[in-house]
This record gives sequence, C-alpha cells and structure tokens, in this order.
Amino acid sequence: LVKAGVVDADDVYAHLSPSDDDMVRRRANEVKTRLAAARKIGVINLLASAPPPPDDDDDDALNGFEFAKATPAVSTAPSSAPDPAPEPFEVASCRETDPLDQKLGFLRGCLAAGESETASRLLRRFANLGLDPAEDHSVSDALLRVFALAAEDAYGAVAPAGCGVAISKRGDVLGMEDPGSSSAGDDDENTPTLSAAALDALFALGPYLSRDAAAFAKACRLVRADLATAARLDETDPAFGRSLRKTCEEVIGKTLLPSLSLMFSNASASDELWAAMRLLPATSRFRLYSEWKASFRDDDGDAFVVVVKRDAEGDNDTVDDTMEIKTLRLRRPALVAAARAAESGAKSVMRRLSKDNTREFGRKLAKASHANPLPSLATVTRQIEAYTNMIAPVTDAFKYLTALSFDVLTFVVVELLAEGREKLKDDGQNVSLWLQALATFCGHLARKHARDHYEREVKNEAGIDLGIVLHHLVCALRDDQTIDLLVLREIIARATGSETLEDLSDAQIEAMAGGPILRAEAVSAGGPLFVPARAKARGIARLKDALQRGAPGGEPLTVPLLVLTAQRRRAVAFDGGGLIREGADAAHLKLIASLHDGCQETFALFCQFLETAFPEVDEYTSVVPYITDLVHVHGLEPALAFHAYRPALRRLEPAPEREKDAEAAGAEIADAGSARVTRSTLLRDVSSMLPSDVWRSISPELYLSFWSLAPYDLEPPTQRYESEMERCRVAAEKLEREIARESGAGVSAAAFAESQKQKRKERDRLRELCKSLEKEMAVQEKHVAAVAKRLRIETARFLTDGDALTNRGATVTVFAQRCALPRLALSHADARYCANFVERLHVCRTPWFSTITYLNSIFAMMQHLCFSRTVYEAGRLGTFLHATLSTVRLWKDDADGAFIRDCENSVGFAMRPSEGDTGKKATREDFYKLAHKWHVRVGKAFINCLEETEYMTVRNSLAVLTRVTSEFPATKRVGAHILRAAEKIQKTDTRRDLKTVAARYLAMLTKAKVNWVSEHGFNPHHPMDAKELEQKAAQERKKQAAERAARDAETKEKARAAPKRDGGGGRGGASRGAADAGVDKAKADAKEKGAALSAGAREFTPTKAPGAAPRSARDRDRNVRAAPAASDGG
Repeated sequence: LVKAGVVDADDVYAHLSPSDDDMVRRRANEVKTRLAAARKIGVINLLASAPPPPDDDDDDALNGFEFAKATPAVSTAPSSAPDPAPEPFEVASCRETDPLDQKLGFLRGCLAAGESETASRLLRRFANLGLDPAEDHSVSDALLRVFALAAEDAYGAVAPAGCGVAISKRGDVLGMEDPGSSSAGDDDENTPTLSAAALDALFALGPYLSRDAAAFAKACRLVRADLATAARLDETDPAFGRSLRKTCEEVIGKTLLPSLSLMFSNASASDELWAAMRLLPATSRFRLYSEWKASFRDDDGDAFVVVVKRDAEGDNDTVDDTMEIKTLRLRRPALVAAARAAESGAKSVMRRLSKDNTREFGRKLAKASHANPLPSLATVTRQIEAYTNMIAPVTDAFKYLTALSFDVLTFVVVELLAEGREKLKDDGQNVSLWLQALATFCGHLARKHARDHYEREVKNEAGIDLGIVLHHLVCALRDDQTIDLLVLREIIARATGSETLEDLSDAQIEAMAGGPILRAEAVSAGGPLFVPARAKARGIARLKDALQRGAPGGEPLTVPLLVLTAQRRRAVAFDGGGLIREGADAAHLKLIASLHDGCQETFALFCQFLETAFPEVDEYTSVVPYITDLVHVHGLEPALAFHAYRPALRRLEPAPEREKDAEAAGAEIADAGSARVTRSTLLRDVSSMLPSDVWRSISPELYLSFWSLAPYDLEPPTQRYESEMERCRVAAEKLEREIARESGAGVSAAAFAESQKQKRKERDRLRELCKSLEKEMAVQEKHVAAVAKRLRIETARFLTDGDALTNRGATVTVFAQRCALPRLALSHADARYCANFVERLHVCRTPWFSTITYLNSIFAMMQHLCFSRTVYEAGRLGTFLHATLSTVRLWKDDADGAFIRDCENSVGFAMRPSEGDTGKKATREDFYKLAHKWHVRVGKAFINCLEETEYMTVRNSLAVLTRVTSEFPATKRVGAHILRAAEKIQKTDTRRDLKTVAARYLAMLTKAKVNWVSEHGFNPHHPMDAKELEQKAAQERKKQAAERAARDAETKEKARAAPKRDGGGGRGGASRGAADAGVDKAKADAKEKGAALSAGAREFTPTKAPGAAPRSARDRDRNVRAAPAASDGG
C-alpha cells in the first residue's frame, strides 16, 4: 500500500509499536547485557569448577572430610537438570529478537516489497536513534540483495579475469584479461563504479556485510577500482578525486573493516581488503585502524548523547535549548565479542609458543589474526613488552601473517611508541623495559619480515613497510625525543648484522682498521647479531629502499635521519633529550651522558650502513649532502660532517710536488651532488668551516688530510689477518677430519647425509673465507703503501707556509683541539687512528711539528679530559692513551732500533718548537727523563680523579684506566698509589656501579702488577733510592760469592787431575790420549758445575777437620787460594 501510494508511511509509523523511547531503552539494556557478557570472554572463573560450600551444620565437612549425603530412596518431586548457561560469546554476538516489534517488521516489509525510499527513511531514523536494524538477519539479507542488484553492472568491469561475470560483461577476449590492463579497461575509466544505491546499501549493512563473503569480495574490488580512479583524477580533477577517495575511505571504515572482524578467519577476505587499502596513504590507513580500534571498546561509557538538530536548510547544527532530545550511542557488541575472542585466542597461543613449535602455533596465531588482526596483534605486542624472551619465537611465527596483518602490526608498533608512556624507569636514569623490548622487537621485524617496494608491490609478498616506522622516528626526533634513537639503532643493527661494541679487546680494536671482512669476523662472527652474507645483503637492500622511498607519499628519509641524529647528539647536553625530570640535579648527568653516547653510537652505525649501501662514490655523494652544507646549512659539527662525508673523499689525490704539476690541484676528486669538486675548491671550503685564527697555527692541508683519512689507510692489521686465517684453516681441517672419520653408525642415512652436507658446506665456507681474507690483506697493504707515499709528499708542506702560519707556538695545541680530541671521541678505531696519525707525522719528519710538545700538552690535560667525557668517550680516550703510551714505550726502550730510526735528530724532538729543524734535539737521555715525567704526571692526574666525589669523574677515570693496564702504571710507586685509591673506592664507596667497575679494575691491576718496575728501572738516569741500593749491593755480593765458588771448584778439579797426568807420562800414545781425554772431561764437568751455580747460593767455606783449631777468615782464604799451588808442588 505504501509503495502504491495508497497509504502514507508517516501515518502508518505513528500507529506502530513500540514507541521510539521504548526501543531506545530496550536497546540500551540489551547492549549493556551483551557487553557484560563480552567482557567475560577469555576470563577463567575458578569458582565455576569448585565444589559447593559445605553446610554450616555439617561437622564432617568442617573437619575436612567429604561424605555422601543420605537421600530418600524414592523422590516425590520431579527432578530436572537445569539448562546450562549460554556461552558469553553467544550472548554477546546474538541479538534478542522481538516478534512484537512492528516498526522493524514494517522495515522488513518495505525492503521485501522494494520500497527503497521508505526503507531508506526508516534506516536513517533507526540510525539516528542509535539502533542497529541491519543486525536483524531479514534486514541484512534484503540489503545484501539490494547491493547485489545495484553493483551488478559495475562489477563486470572490475571482476577478475576468467570469471563468468567478466566474460559476460567484457566479452570472451577482454574477459580473459586483467581488469587493470589498458585493453580491458572501461570506456570511461574515470567514472566511479559504486553507485549511490550501492553506497547506501553498504552504509546500511555496516559490519553485517560479513554474512555474504561473495558480496564482501565484490565490495572490496569495487572500492579498489574507485581508489585507482581517484589516483588518476588527482592530475585532471583533484577536487573530484579527493571526494571519491573520501567516499571510499568511509566505505572501508564503516563497512569493510568491521565486516572483516565478523568473518571467520578468512585469509582471502583479508587479501581482498588489502588490495584496496594498499592504494591509500599510510596516514589514511592508520586513521581507519584507529576508528576500527574504537569500535572494540567494551566499556559501557556514556550510553546517551544529545541529539544535534538541523535547521530547515540543513546547513548549520543547532541544539534546541527548550527540548533536550537524547539518543542512544551506537554500539555493536558483536564486534566487541569478536575482538575479545581474538585476544583470548592470541593469549592461548602465546602460552604455548616456543622456539621449537613456531610452525604449528604460528599458523594458529595467524588464524586468530586473519579476521581481527588489531586486537590479536596488540595483545601479542603487549606480552612481548613484558616477556622479552618471546621476541624471537613470535617473530618467527609471524611468517604466516597476511599483508593486512603486517600493516596493522606496523600501526600497533607505531601507536605503542607514540602513546606517551613514561620511557624511563622510576630512577629517572635508565630506559624503561617496555621501550627496550619494543626496540628489540622492531629490530627482529626489520630483519625477518621487512620487504622493499618491489617485493610488496610487484611480487605481492607480505611484510612490514620499514618506511613507516622510520618516518615516525623522524617525527619523534624533530620533537626532541632523543631516546627513540634506540629503535633506529636496533633496526639498523639487526637488519644489517652490524654491531657497535664498546667493550672491545685490543685485538678487536686493531681489527677494526682492516677491511670489511676482517671487521665482520673479528667483531660480529658468532655474536647475537651475526647475519649470513646473503641475508645481510638482503637486509641492507631493504633498509636502503625504505630510506630512499620513505613513507608512501612522503620524502626520502636518509638525510633527515642522518642530520637529526647528529643534531640530537649536540643538543642533548642542553635539553636533556626531553626526559629530564624536575628536581633531578645530580642524577641527570648520567642520563645525559647515556643519551649522548646513544646518539653517537647510532650516528656511527648509520654512517657505516650508508657506506655499505652506497659503495660507489658518485652514488654516495648523490645521497649525502656536501660537507659544507652539513656544517653551514644543517648545523653539524665539523667532526661529524667529516665522519659522514669521508667515504666521498676516496679520490683525494696528493698535492702536486712541483710547479708544473699545479694543474693537478684542479683535478676532480669528488662529486658533490650536481657539482664536481676540485682539490682547490675543497681546501677553500674547509677553510670556511673554522675561525680564521685556526689557520694561523695549522694549514687546511693538514686539517683535510687528518679528517679525510680512515684507520684503514694508515696501517694494515697484518697480525689480525694472519690470526683469523689461521683460525679458519684450523677449523676447516678439523671439519675435514670429522667428515673422513664419521661412519654414520647409529643414525639414519638421511640424517647422516644431511650432517655430512652441512659440514662440507661449512668447510667450504671457511676455506673461501680464508682466501677472501688473504686477498683483502693484500689489497689493503697495497693501499696503505700508496697512502704512505702520499703522506710523505704532503707532510713536507703541511706547516711550511711561513706567511700564513704566524702562530707556530700554538700549532700542536690547535691540532689537538681541532683534530685529535674531537675525533678520538667518535670510536675506538678513530681513537687509535689519532695516535697512529701523530706517529706517522713524526716518522715522516713533518717540519715545524714538535712531537714531544704535543705529547706534553696531551698528558698535561688528562685530568680535564677525564672530567669532560661521557663513559663511552672515556673508554675511547683510554684506547687513545694506550696507543700513545705504547709508542712512547717503544721509543724509550729502543725496541728494534725504533729510537735511532725514528727519533734521533728528528724535527719532532726539537727542544724548542719555534726553532724548527735548526734547534737542539732531545737525546735519548732527555727522552728517558721526559717519559718518566709524563708517567708521573698522568699518575697524579688519575689519583686526583679517583679521590674525587663527583660521579662522572670517578667513573670516567676508571673507564680510562681499564683500557691502559698493560701500559700504565709501569712503575711500582705510581702503581701503589693508584692501587690504594681503587681499593678505597671498592671498599667504601656507596655507589654500586662504581664498586663493580673498581673491583674489575683491581683484578686487572693485580694481574699486571708483576710487570711493574722501579723508578730507576723505568728511567736509568733516575737515582736509586736506599732500598734499591741495598738490593743492588746484596746482588753484587751474591754474584761475587758465586763467581768465587766457581773458581774454587775449578781449582780443586785441576788439583785432582794433576797427579794422574804426571804419573801416566811413560805410557804409550794411546794411554796418554786416554788420560788427556779424561782430563778434558773433568775440566768440562767442572765448568758445567760452576756454570750451574746460582747467584743466590751460599758462600763457599772449607770444612774444618775434627779437633783442629779454628782459623781466622784471613787464614782460611789464604789456604784456599794456596791449595792449587800446594797440590802442584806435591
């Protein structure tokens, strides 16, 4: 009747029951009941399986015994077991139907009769009241039919190739082609495929589109086609393109995503939805995920809201003050029940997941997350924050997730990083455990499941988009959130298999000056971050792609991350990284130092990655800004700018030797983006980086050479190469013996074959590694020889320009301030490089560079350097001091003629630097005294630091001392003072970390104590003290006594042999020869006996005959000396 116009729909609706107010109240009560049931999903009720409580008058029950109660033999009352309580999921997900609801029946009739106008009006009215009519199966089925009819024609153009709809719509030929191809495209490709009727049906259905999987797939494909159309319209009609994209986002947010939650673990449905959502930018997708998450709220909240009433024109929203109309907030308990069920399933899997069953439970976890990835993956991530040992197995189990699930996982991780939780522990000095766990989790995801653009878009592989996480980190750094660099460091380290270790041994530090293969084997081999070569190359390529592409629709992230990391390193000392709490005055220094070290560690790791990812100089300079732009535009310190740009200076050629070679100064040496850079241009740019007063003491050539060279360029670590090659050869030979010895007894043939295969593979890898190391060592030796030749050319003119260098007295001081001290704080390898570079300047006999003045200034400022460093920088200062003291010891002891070869009559040993090579040079005696003075000075500096009460001074001094135990202290007097100071810290200091470090240093010091010498032993020109003189006199006495005893023994042997020699004179030649041989043997025995006497043996005293009168010492000595003569006379 309404369709035919006989009856007006408004007149009919006014007489239908129940009233709108009754419908709203009933819906509110129903939602409350169903939400309460949803909250019980996954909750274990321990009382449900407990026995009933005992009666008060049951004494046996009170005594702890359980007896069966007597029951009558015949029951007079009918017994019927109560119906079991329904499951909470069924209560929460099923709607209570009311057969007397005439208004809902009226809506069903309109939809069945095809009265679309009245049905639309009723649907809008119910939605304004907060009701959910599509939850009724009859209504949803009718709406699904409406959508199928409305989308029938449009779907034929976007249907997959080969299906019946595509063939009937596009023909036999075009129907077999992909709908995205140009030949199969529609005539009007910029026309939306979703009609108004189809959109109304989809909006009315909401999450209940899930009741028809085919309709869900059709809707996803239609939305994907419209999003592709919107992308094309951005160039021709941007306004219409934005409108069409907004409509598609509404369909996804209101219908498709909620519908996926109510579908039973349908991976294909998830893939269809992702095919449409991948066309949206990440910001739009994450906004839709946030709205999807809001629909899972299980709290009752504010059930009613004030109705916003529109005026007659429908333009402005006004609230009628005289009449407050309230409506129900739209809540869908079915979505809440589905989310709680997914959370329960994820928790169940996490309770059973381990590294041994990732295949089985990984599939179960994926099945739980196909329909509801947001609640399930959020639950898993929250548990990972509490249980870090689950990170590795969970990451392995994620390999079965869909592409949509990985995108949701990225949203979950970014949301957890940005939700504003406290990132420090309660002490205000250490990073929270949840942030450490989340950073490690991000690193594992980057290593296992990161995919580049080609793998995601072309090969359709499921994985996370690292560009989104990196874009969030860029935003966090711009917001001064320095502590988020922990996430970046973990991503780079685990994706590329690189490590930045601080507690390195001397052998590892030496190996850091080698090639990439040696560095990887010496530092990362066998470690927790070790990655095979192929996996490492793949991780580097994926991270490179993420940095270059950035977030979808965003800018590249390589330069922002590089610059922001360096800027935060400098700014953290002033703003505390945004983490310093109010009232923290003493403890915040430790936090600032930790943040500063974290920035430096991340910056070094990022630069190392860039050098590996962009091996060619032209490619590297196209990514990294020019060095002056880094300093003047981005505000980086010169030390960090050179560290980042150093790989681009590989083409740096030596300065021209003669005037005719001056054109070499104009040769191209680097590519600064769009412009080629010459040597003269580079020197001019370097001069602009520092104040003009600096160039009165050092030259730009010296400054550029120092900062352009790397540890790889100065000295090849031959010993480390040989050690690693020997290790590989020994391991390969051991595997070869195992392969030949194994017989396969006790194992299956397949297991034996697999074991043999793995061992052969490892053997071949070790042999290939040995060959690679040998080849790399040869290449480096050749390169170092070329650099040495270049330095011999350049050092002759570093400081010879008398017109520019007018302040030669400050040369070594400026060099230390502008070159050595800034660079040694970057890494252990750079600290060792600083010491080696100064040694190379000295060996090359650089004019006007006084080595002893430089060493004197470095040792004089040691106490101040300890105070002004962070903990990690103090360790690097210790590496520098160890290398410097090692060089001083080498020259002092003249090992292998080092002093005569390198120091004698050298310009570096000029006593007066202002006189240059013409002045007086330090002799070896002078250098002995200087080395002793420096040793005492350094000892006093560290003793003063250890006796301080300020935390950073004590901690830094211990960090330096632990690196130099093999070189310092070297004398007993200085060592005793330092030992007492360290023991005092270990026994009396209340700070536990200082006590731990002091105990470690004491153990190292005790081990090195046996090598300490006296002051005179360190410096032969130092006078001996009384104790040393007494010890020397005692040693002389023992030596003389030993020599006298040896002489006496030899004399007695001669006396015994004389009579035999005289009595055998008449014998034949044979007898005389035998006698002579006996005498020779006796002499040899006597000599051997005398040589074996110890210097500490007792003085020889002849024995006294029984009854003889005692003799004086003089008589005894005379008789002993006269004994040989008496024997000869007899």
